[in-house]
Amino acid sequence: MSVAGVAAGVMLLLVVMAVLNGLADDLKARITKTESHIRITRDDGLPVEMDPASIIALCRPDRVTGIARFVQGELLIIHHGRTAGAVLYGVDMESPGRGEQLHSMLEKARGLDSGSHGLILGGLLAQRIWAIPGDTVLIATPKELMPRPGGRPPRLIRRVVDRTFSSGLPDFDTSLAFLPVDEATLLLEGQATPGVEVWLRDPAQAPLVARALKAGIDPSGPLRVRHWGELNRSLFDALRIEKLAMFAVMALVILIAGFNITGGILRNVVARRAEIAMLMTMGCTRTMIMGVFVLEGVLIGAVGAILGSGAGMGLGAAIERFGILRIPGDLMPFDALPLAMRMGDLAWVVFATVLITTVSAAYPAYRASRMDPVAILRDL
Repeated sequence: MSVAGVAAGVMLLLVVMAVLNGLADDLKARITKTESHIRITRDDGLPVEMDPASIIALCRPDRVTGIARFVQGELLIIHHGRTAGAVLYGVDMESPGRGEQLHSMLEKARGLDSGSHGLILGGLLAQRIWAIPGDTVLIATPKELMPRPGGRPPRLIRRVVDRTFSSGLPDFDTSLAFLPVDEATLLLEGQATPGVEVWLRDPAQAPLVARALKAGIDPSGPLRVRHWGELNRSLFDALRIEKLAMFAVMALVILIAGFNITGGILRNVVARRAEIAMLMTMGCTRTMIMGVFVLEGVLIGAVGAILGSGAGMGLGAAIERFGILRIPGDLMPFDALPLAMRMGDLAWVVFATVLITTVSAAYPAYRASRMDPVAILRDL
């Protein structure tokens, strides 16, 4: 029963960790398909004056797939009396990185029209203002919304909704809009944050490449280099804390099994008092007696971890194969929870399991080693 309890705890812990890993991996994939992998901006808000060739040299040509200018600012979009705030990205829609990203996210579109000056809105943002491709919306920049001399109303700019996109991330789809970089620069009239965005062949290398860029740029200068992980640090920190919390909570299942092990070995010690006394009289030291019962805890943990690991991996494979953990409705951007088993998590779970069961056996082993063989044999 002790082995079964440990195995059940290991199985549940592995499946929960795999679900959290799958969610994090899916989120990272969606973010790197929507945002640029590295952004270079200036603290003073001026354009970044860096030669693309020098950026490629610092990043290494084999890692970079695209470099382009961008601007970022805020605006208010009005349509049919409905308003919504949005973050406007002015991007180079013909650059290899950004162009591929937009093509992959566009809804109900065969591709970008070359030189199109229409807005590309997030699908959920378009729904909020009741806009569809082809509709004309009114745009107001923060500068125009400020009080104007003589109480004049703000100047509203007309733009046609050219496309809508879906990134699978509700936060992005409800707040992002795209325009060609030159059009966005003119529209925002100095209220935008300009910069350079970089795309990599492997987004996972973004922290390494960002460090190389920072080392190659004057650290005391106004340039600021950030990768996609830093731009979404709060989100990934929350996921990391959630994973640690779930590990601690699910480890309580193994800890409860550890109390069961302690009770079971204590009962075993009491039931085998005579055998323990006979072994001591035959020359077994107290350390050897203690080692016997500690080894029992280690074996329970090892066997339970092995069985639980196999059951957890099998259950994870079944969940992925048959889509058991399905999400009803449109709560998430996927139909079923993704899973990702990692050997590092497996190693930590096995180590924690064996450690808990070993510590659980320590007290009964100590009690067994402190028995007085003379008193036990006299009572027989």
